[in-house]
Amino acid sequence: MSSEVADSYLSSLSDLKMSSRPQISMLTMLAEDHEQYAADIVRVIEEQIKKIFYFYLQHWMATGHPSLKVKVELAGGFVF
Repeated sequence: MSSEVADSYLSSLSDLKMSSRPQISMLTMLAEDHEQYAADIVRVIEEQIKKIFYFYLQHWMATGHPSLKVKVELAGGFVF
C-alpha cells in the first residue's frame, strides 16, 4: 500500500508545473489523508526537489563560464 500511495503522490506532484494553489492544496490533502505514509511522501518530495535542482544546476553549468567549477554537496551524501 505504501508504494501505491507514494506512486499516486509522485504522479500528482509531477503534474505540478507552476505555483498552483489548487494543486498544492490537493497535494496537502492527499498527504493528510495518508499520514501513516508520511515518510514515503517526504521521500517522494525530496527526490523531486533533487531532480529539479540537478536540472537547473546542469543548465547553469552548461550555459555558465567554462572555467567555472562547482562542487555541491546535498544532505544524504549526494555530490554533484
